[in-house]
Amino acid sequence: MTDELSTREAVQAALAGKPGLVVGLSFLPADALEGLRWGGRGPLGILLTAYERIQPDFAFISAEEPWADEAVDRLSAIGTETFWVVPGPFGTVASRDGWTETIMASAAFAGDVGARMDAAMPHLLELVRRGTRLGVAAVVIAEDLAGLDGLLVAPDYALDEIMRRLRTLAEVAAECMTPCVLHSDGDIRV
Repeated sequence: MTDELSTREAVQAALAGKPGLVVGLSFLPADALEGLRWGGRGPLGILLTAYERIQPDFAFISAEEPWADEAVDRLSAIGTETFWVVPGPFGTVASRDGWTETIMASAAFAGDVGARMDAAMPHLLELVRRGTRLGVAAVVIAEDLAGLDGLLVAPDYALDEIMRRLRTLAEVAAECMTPCVLHSDGDIRV
């Protein structure tokens, strides 16, 4: 972060592709931080203690954590912007129904998986809206489309079925003037 820009301005500039340096933390497990013995109680307390010591410009916070709303306020108080992480529709279905089963069904029963993703969308849309109401710096849609061995689903399925639902989530964030980014494991350049 530069002295001329606030943390929010520096993060927004980086999201817009402008040159500059911002430092952040993505998915930081509380149990890994607990081993550092920096203090704090409970997952939020442990994370906040680490963020106070590390002083990142931004931090990923899962919208589904029971303490997520409080984390936004507490991070803001220490000068760290929140990147509000919302699971993607395919990952939501796969986490609930099993990854292997959902990946196989995306090839054999694409309409069935699509209907299950559609059923998950109202909850995911509300998570996006909640983050924008809280004033987060960005919404991160976490949709793992690939792993170490490549794409998890066929490229046409990802484009036709998953990306259009991700676009709907991004449009809601954009309507609220909040940047939205996609996070995926693996190489998704295809």
